[in-house]
Amino acid sequence: MRGMKRWKTRFYFAPFDHVDLTDGNGHYTGEPKTVYSPPIPAMAHVSADRGQAVVEAFGINTPFDRVIFWDSGDCPITETTALILDGEPQYDADGNLLFDHVVKQVARSFNLTMIAVERVERVEEPHADHQQYF
Repeated sequence: MRGMKRWKTRFYFAPFDHVDLTDGNGHYTGEPKTVYSPPIPAMAHVSADRGQAVVEAFGINTPFDRVIFWDSGDCPITETTALILDGEPQYDADGNLLFDHVVKQVARSFNLTMIAVERVERVEEPHADHQQYF
């Protein structure tokens, strides 16, 4: 039922892309910069709010607001992916992607991928939980 076309909504996801900063002479500085690939449009079932039925898939201690149900096991979204669920992709003055949700956990099976997501304010830098990956 969750894979039905009529239940799917459009959203955008942007995979993480690590870039190392260089100085004016092109030398590596050792400072990482968080960069995301251009947003990719996708269609999947996005829940309105978290429900009891999905709590067991992610554990009861995982804080999340919504769940994305991707109707195949080969979903390209990972824990470091930025999501734009509400609206169109936007950028700040420096060209950084502004996103509104972060991925908390991904549960994969052969025919379904469930993605627990948490809402954040549209930010330039990654969510605090994303810092561990950079």
